[in-house]
Amino acid sequence: MSKAKVSFVIVPLSTLFFILVSALAVQAFPEENKTPAALRPAGEFSATDRDGNGQPDHLTYRIELTVNQPGEYWISGELQTMVAGEWQTLNFTAVSYDWPSGEHTAELNFYGGEFRRNQVAGSCRVMITVQMGSWRLPEPLIQETPVIKDGDWQESDYAVTGGLVDCGSEALSLARKWGRENQKELGALMDKSFAFDRWRLDFAGTEHEPPRRVWVDPQGEISVVDRQR
Repeated sequence: MSKAKVSFVIVPLSTLFFILVSALAVQAFPEENKTPAALRPAGEFSATDRDGNGQPDHLTYRIELTVNQPGEYWISGELQTMVAGEWQTLNFTAVSYDWPSGEHTAELNFYGGEFRRNQVAGSCRVMITVQMGSWRLPEPLIQETPVIKDGDWQESDYAVTGGLVDCGSEALSLARKWGRENQKELGALMDKSFAFDRWRLDFAGTEHEPPRRVWVDPQGEISVVDRQR
């Protein structure tokens, strides 16, 4: 009867040590093999009435995500509409959350007055990004909205700002105060909206002053841009 031959492979001791240490490292730090957070494939849209007068004034978007590493997360949303066959940015908003590990829901609110101002009719889309420290979601989540009809939305004086200045009338008072303090006559208010997380106020100017666009952020900070007539 012939005997089977048994072969042995001699592995250097240093190689065995490296394999053992690597295995222990994976067990000790399992989170390093995961991304900090992962979004669900899609979120939910709803038309919300934030000022309580019975007509929607914000497009609210909620999406669930799994957080693997605790920390401060920024959820950003870009709202786009189709213009001449191309997607163009209509509005933008961002919100931060200090989250522990686990399941969470992010909420973004887009000011609905921009639909009426821009006479939006049809579907829009949102592009959602997530960032925590130096990490950023590799690809944005893109989701189409329900059909938008501009007449269904109001240009409310209230906006979800996440700051102290959440009413357009407050922003207007701050802009007028800036004009007095800087000896600038702003003239008549031509347009008011909340876009890109700031109040945007357009003034006509006067005979001696140019038209101006005044931005007022939720903390009351003001920036001014002179415009051509």
